[in-house]
Amino acid sequence: MRQSDRRDSSFVLALEAWVLVPLLALAVRLWPTIVMRLRNPVLPGAASAPRAALADDVALAVERACRRLPARATTCLPRALAVHVMLRRRGAESHLRIGVSKASRGGMRAHAWVDAGSRVIGVDAAGPEFVTLPVSCP
Repeated sequence: MRQSDRRDSSFVLALEAWVLVPLLALAVRLWPTIVMRLRNPVLPGAASAPRAALADDVALAVERACRRLPARATTCLPRALAVHVMLRRRGAESHLRIGVSKASRGGMRAHAWVDAGSRVIGVDAAGPEFVTLPVSCP
């Protein structure tokens, strides 16, 4: 891939992330079941294996876009949904994960992340303390 093609591709990914993250943050607040619909969409021509470079590029684009957005719109769930949607749109295998763990004061913490093959993509990649919730799609 030529340098200019890669730069154009990075720009498109960043622009897509900049639009998707706040839209998905709003959608999660107004229509919580969107998580179920977007969790593992079946897309035509989806690859059976993730493309590592693509996963890295998408994760970087979402991270960069979130630096320019309000903190409220850039929590782990909208970020993970954006990464997941962007990877699936490009035919890469991706799985949205939502997990919980015990908080230090007896409460619970929740976190969302994406598994893309051997890559775990998230703000602070989920550690073993998070138990993945079994989420079924309608």
